[in-house]
Amino acid sequence: MNLPTTPVISVRPRWAVAADLYVLVRAEPSVDSDIRGNLRIGDVAEIVSISTVTNDLRGPGNIWYEVEASGLRGWALGNALELYESRSRAVNAAVQETR
Repeated sequence: MNLPTTPVISVRPRWAVAADLYVLVRAEPSVDSDIRGNLRIGDVAEIVSISTVTNDLRGPGNIWYEVEASGLRGWALGNALELYESRSRAVNAAVQETR
């Protein structure tokens, strides 16, 4: 049976969980930018946008994510976050992370 070709659906992560003990949140997507605060391991944040700026701080091609959580908004390196498509999955993962 041949099925018709369908366009690929891209799922963009909308939620993140802090995977490191402290995840720095910066004003701009740069390691030289001012630190606005931090997320602690297990904190859930909404992903506001994704930057095209990459940084080799912890590996080539790392992506910056603009996140918002508890009034804190700024940019965090992607390798310090676990990414999820839904808030409920992020919250469930955060509960597991903090155990």
